[in-house]
Amino acid sequence: MALDIDEFVNIHVGDHSLGALLAALPAADAITLTWRVFGNCGLRDYADTPVTETFTRAAPEAMPWPWRVFQFKTLYRNSGAYAKLGVHRPRAPVAGKAEDTRWFDGQGRELDARLRTQGTFSPFNRPNYRLAQLNHYPLGAME
Repeated sequence: MALDIDEFVNIHVGDHSLGALLAALPAADAITLTWRVFGNCGLRDYADTPVTETFTRAAPEAMPWPWRVFQFKTLYRNSGAYAKLGVHRPRAPVAGKAEDTRWFDGQGRELDARLRTQGTFSPFNRPNYRLAQLNHYPLGAME
């Protein structure tokens, strides 16, 4: 899984570890972690404090718009089903292997077959964060 400097995995199950997330979805070959976008909380001045403690106000769990907030990054098993790494998802599906993978979202729902080979967006206007989310902090203090 490729992460940017402004992204943090936030797991809500068990002891909040990757192991706990994988244990919650043992059949998963891939788990999409949908962005939960955080704003700047109205902060004007920079403070040398951890991002996750400074910016605590996020977008609602279900939103109809804007579409960009529904992007995900994928935690996936390197099983040979994909030939290339990707920023948001594995790339270059291998025929005869990728079709057999099982994809789940951060809510714990199994995803449709289309996502095995394409797409980087979770369905709009529904919660996607029961088990895990990807906190995304694209804004900082206004300073």
